[in-house]
Amino acid sequence: MFKKKDKDKVENGLHFVIDLKSSEKAVNFPESENKSKIDFRYPLIVPYAYAHITWDEVQNSLIYKVEEPVLDSKEKEILLKLEQGIKEFINMSFISVKQKETLIEFLEKNVQILLNEMNIKLERNSYLKLMYYIYREIPI
Repeated sequence: MFKKKDKDKVENGLHFVIDLKSSEKAVNFPESENKSKIDFRYPLIVPYAYAHITWDEVQNSLIYKVEEPVLDSKEKEILLKLEQGIKEFINMSFISVKQKETLIEFLEKNVQILLNEMNIKLERNSYLKLMYYIYREIPI
């Protein structure tokens, strides 16, 4: 399935994977007579993004927060460079691809090309966070 070069990346932990099945499951919001007791968290893009709905005493209402990986300043700078570079690689007709796995493979391949061209070395955790943000920004 993977070429030797791709297999090495997977073994070194440089392979972006999301749990598409868990990410696409319908979520049943818990019913409660007392909204102030609601504290509900559910997956959006597993294992990277989650929604968290809780009661806020100050606002006296339910609030919805998206929990995503936090980028440090260096990661934010790299993300901007990658986003600019990836736009040059993407043929907008490719965006209409219905298979998310194919899109993920395409994005990852091109991000790795850009990282190599820019001589950017990333630790596994930073790489996965950056891939999440790039995947998140693609309109699918």
